[in-house]
Amino acid sequence: MNWLSILWNWLVRKTSTSPKLSLIEEEPTPCVVEEERSIEELFLEVCTDIGIGIKILDSTNAVEKYENWYAGPLNKEDVMNSLQEFIKTDGVVNAKFQGFLK
Repeated sequence: MNWLSILWNWLVRKTSTSPKLSLIEEEPTPCVVEEERSIEELFLEVCTDIGIGIKILDSTNAVEKYENWYAGPLNKEDVMNSLQEFIKTDGVVNAKFQGFLK
């Protein structure tokens, strides 16, 4: 019986791994900071989302007019909410944008 015990211990020792304590250093999670986007980028994104193409934006010079007109917070929701007021400031912009903002 003793030789069976020796054989068993030898096999177990060869095939098993001994638990080792290892020091795992965790790197700090990087803080994701959203870049502040320009009013031009936000306005173009909002216009694209509602279907207003670059051709209409170029023909009405709407991007430059909007940049000069808008003085609110730089986020997509506020830019979207301000479009109704913006189109009232210019007749050409109003005519071209009216169909998209119903």
